[in-house]
Amino acid sequence: LDFFSSSFSPGTDPGIGFRSVSTSTTFVNGKRITTKRIVENGQERVEVEEDGELKSIHVN
Repeated sequence: LDFFSSSFSPGTDPGIGFRSVSTSTTFVNGKRITTKRIVENGQERVEVEEDGELKSIHVN
């Protein structure tokens, strides 16, 4: 069972830019793995959660 969603919303200040959040959820060995890819003001952050517990954050 794979779930994927994407949302786009403008920043509160028009000069700031935009924020994009992509979330995908997969189940591996009975564990729910959620990967969130957040792009804000040109900076990308990837957060990985396992069963709702934050496991890692990568910032590019």
